[in-house]
Amino acid sequence: MGAITSVDRKNPFSYKSRMVIDSVVLWLMGIAHSRYVKPLLLRLFSLGQRLLSGGNGDIEGRFQRFFDGGGLASRVVYGTVFLVEKWTKEVLFGCHNCGQCLLSYTGYTCTMRCPKGLRNGPCGGTSAAGKCEVYPDRWCVWYLIYTRCKRLHRLDTLRMMHPGVDWSLVGTPSWVNLLAGRDKVAEPFGLDKETR
Repeated sequence: MGAITSVDRKNPFSYKSRMVIDSVVLWLMGIAHSRYVKPLLLRLFSLGQRLLSGGNGDIEGRFQRFFDGGGLASRVVYGTVFLVEKWTKEVLFGCHNCGQCLLSYTGYTCTMRCPKGLRNGPCGGTSAAGKCEVYPDRWCVWYLIYTRCKRLHRLDTLRMMHPGVDWSLVGTPSWVNLLAGRDKVAEPFGLDKETR
């Protein structure tokens, strides 16, 4: 997993020697996300919808009230989801817990690793060699995102425009935010208005 988390450090990696490992890991993450993570979230959403619906169409509001309610069940669910998500994403992707995850769109590279927090492409200060303007000894996060998406044949995901960071959600689990309707990335994720 070093190819995922150490690429933006001082001596990032020998591109030729680590490219295969990085590509395999990214390919496996793509499969895991599309086959397991996304369907699991959709099932959880559907289950929660059945449990919380009382004939009322305000499902997001009910999710939000459940997680904000402070009851034992909501604290246990919230805490469990938060720990699983935090440990998994931090270890694998160097995640910064923004609460509005874009990993599946950015070649499994956390956009919050960008010193400027840019979520829709590089700042324009990236060097021709792909180095960061703020920290010239590091790779530009968006250079890595482009390179990885190209290797994964997923450059089309970079054409989506995502809203800026909602700083009130930083440090909260993105899966809970997605279910509760707080995450504005939810529409590209597949939970569009009709699904909700």
